[in-house]
Amino acid sequence: MNDLSFRRPSNGHHPWHLADGEILVGWLDLQPFQDDWSRFLPVLSADEQARAARYTFERSRRQFVSSRVGLRVFLGQILGRSPAAVQFSYGTHGKPALIGTGDDLLGISLSHTGDTAVYVASWDRELGIDIEVAKPRQNAGGLVERFFSSAEQAEWRDTLPEHQLAAFYQGWTGKEAYLKARGTGLNFPLSQFSVRLSPLAPPALLEVEGEPHEVRRWSMNVLTADSGVAGTLAFDRAPGSMRQWRLNRELIETAVEESLRLWG
Repeated sequence: MNDLSFRRPSNGHHPWHLADGEILVGWLDLQPFQDDWSRFLPVLSADEQARAARYTFERSRRQFVSSRVGLRVFLGQILGRSPAAVQFSYGTHGKPALIGTGDDLLGISLSHTGDTAVYVASWDRELGIDIEVAKPRQNAGGLVERFFSSAEQAEWRDTLPEHQLAAFYQGWTGKEAYLKARGTGLNFPLSQFSVRLSPLAPPALLEVEGEPHEVRRWSMNVLTADSGVAGTLAFDRAPGSMRQWRLNRELIETAVEESLRLWG
C-alpha cells in the first residue's frame, strides 16, 4: 500500500484523479496525533467541535478529532479544495454526505476502530464501510445467536472452529457496512438480512427479507490494511476498480497548515 502525498488544490482538475466507477480507500493511523491533536480543531466545523467537546475521555476526543481531520484532508484532496472548506450534511440516521455544487455526487463513508481510521469515496455511488479490531471474543457465538439471521447462525455453526473468529468479523463488518450504505443504521434489524460469513470466500449480501432486489444492487469487498483489523466495504452499481492508500502524517499536517492559512 502506497502513501498518498500532498498536492495543492488546483483549479480545473482534481489533484487526486478519481475516475467514474473507481473506488478510493484511504487509511490513517491516528496514533501519531495523540499529543498535538488539539491544533487541528480550527479545521473542523462548529458542530464537529461541539461533538468533540462532548467526549468524556481525552483519548476518544483525540481519535474523533484526528479521524475527522483525516476525512477532510482525504476529501479535500479529491475535490481540490481546503479541508476546512469541505461541507457535510447528514441523513436521518447519520449517514454523511457532501454539500456543494457537484460535491454531492461524491459518495463517501468512514469508519474508525482504536487508532485506525478508514475513508472511502466514489463518484455517484452509495457506499458503506466498517472496520473492527479483530480481537478474540469469548462471546462471539452469543452475539451471532442474538443479532445474526437464522441463515447466518446456521453458517456459523457449520464453520470450523479455527475460522469462526474471522467469520464473525466478516459477518459483523459486512452487516455494518451494508447498513451504512443503505443509510438506515441499526433501525433496520440485523436479523432481517444475511451476509456471507465464510472468510474463505468473498463477502456478499445474500438475502434481505422482503427485498430480493437488494441482493442484485449491492456488492462487497474485503478491506485489508494492518494485521489485526477486519473490514468490509459495501457499494452499489457494478463493481469497479479499487485503490487503497495510506494517508501519512506529512500529508495531514501540510494540508492542515495550508487550510489554516486560507481559512484561519
